[in-house]
Amino acid sequence: MISFLSSFPLNGHDLLSAGCPKGKLLSVVMKHLKEFWKESDFEMESQDLLEKLPLVVKEIEEKGMPTDNKQDLWKNKRKRHT
Repeated sequence: MISFLSSFPLNGHDLLSAGCPKGKLLSVVMKHLKEFWKESDFEMESQDLLEKLPLVVKEIEEKGMPTDNKQDLWKNKRKRHT
Protein backbone atom coordinates (compact mmCIF):
# COMPACT_ATOMS: atom_id res chain seq x y z
CA MET A 1 0.00 0.00 0.00
CA ILE A 2 1.38 3.39 -1.01
CA SER A 3 0.84 6.28 1.34
CA PHE A 4 1.13 9.89 0.23
CA LEU A 5 2.03 12.57 2.73
CA SER A 6 0.23 15.84 2.25
CA SER A 7 2.25 19.02 2.19
CA PHE A 8 0.89 22.10 3.88
CA PRO A 9 -0.67 24.09 1.03
CA LEU A 10 0.59 27.54 2.10
CA ASN A 11 3.95 29.19 2.56
CA GLY A 12 5.11 32.54 3.88
CA HIS A 13 4.85 34.19 0.48
CA ASP A 14 1.20 33.14 0.25
CA LEU A 15 0.46 34.69 3.64
CA LEU A 16 2.28 37.93 2.82
CA SER A 17 0.45 38.20 -0.51
CA ALA A 18 -2.83 37.75 1.36
CA GLY A 19 -2.00 40.64 3.70
CA CYS A 20 -0.47 38.92 6.73
CA PRO A 21 1.89 41.23 8.63
CA LYS A 22 5.61 40.47 8.39
CA GLY A 23 7.78 39.37 11.27
CA LYS A 24 7.10 37.13 14.20
CA LEU A 25 3.35 37.32 13.69
CA LEU A 26 3.68 35.55 10.33
CA SER A 27 5.14 32.43 11.95
CA VAL A 28 2.48 32.46 14.66
CA VAL A 29 -0.27 32.78 12.04
CA MET A 30 1.26 29.90 10.09
CA LYS A 31 1.22 27.74 13.22
CA HIS A 32 -2.47 28.48 13.82
CA LEU A 33 -3.39 27.78 10.20
CA LYS A 34 -1.53 24.46 10.38
CA GLU A 35 -3.72 23.55 13.36
CA PHE A 36 -6.87 24.22 11.29
CA TRP A 37 -5.39 22.07 8.53
CA LYS A 38 -4.57 19.27 10.97
CA GLU A 39 -8.07 19.40 12.48
CA SER A 40 -9.52 19.02 8.96
CA ASP A 41 -7.55 15.77 8.54
CA PHE A 42 -5.22 17.64 6.19
CA GLU A 43 -8.04 18.24 3.71
CA MET A 44 -8.32 22.05 3.79
CA GLU A 45 -6.98 23.67 0.66
CA SER A 46 -5.05 26.91 0.43
CA GLN A 47 -8.12 29.06 -0.31
CA ASP A 48 -9.99 27.62 2.68
CA LEU A 49 -7.04 28.40 4.94
CA LEU A 50 -6.60 31.91 3.54
CA GLU A 51 -10.23 32.64 4.33
CA LYS A 52 -9.37 32.06 8.01
CA LEU A 53 -6.43 34.48 7.88
CA PRO A 54 -8.29 37.64 9.04
CA LEU A 55 -9.80 35.80 12.01
CA VAL A 56 -6.48 34.27 13.02
CA VAL A 57 -4.60 37.59 12.78
CA LYS A 58 -7.32 39.37 14.78
CA GLU A 59 -7.28 36.75 17.54
CA ILE A 60 -3.51 36.85 17.83
CA GLU A 61 -3.38 40.66 17.90
CA GLU A 62 -6.11 40.76 20.57
CA LYS A 63 -3.92 38.54 22.74
CA GLY A 64 -1.17 41.15 22.51
CA MET A 65 1.15 39.39 20.09
CA PRO A 66 3.62 41.95 18.73
CA THR A 67 3.53 42.50 14.99
CA ASP A 68 7.05 43.93 14.72
CA ASN A 69 10.05 41.77 14.11
CA LYS A 70 13.44 42.48 15.69
CA GLN A 71 14.77 44.16 12.56
CA ASP A 72 11.85 46.61 12.49
CA LEU A 73 12.36 47.40 16.18
CA TRP A 74 16.06 48.02 15.56
CA LYS A 75 15.24 50.37 12.68
CA ASN A 76 12.80 52.31 14.88
CA LYS A 77 15.38 52.69 17.66
CA ARG A 78 18.00 53.80 15.16
CA LYS A 79 15.69 56.48 13.72
CA ARG A 80 15.12 57.97 17.18
CA HIS A 81 18.87 58.41 17.70
CA THR A 82 19.53 60.21 14.41
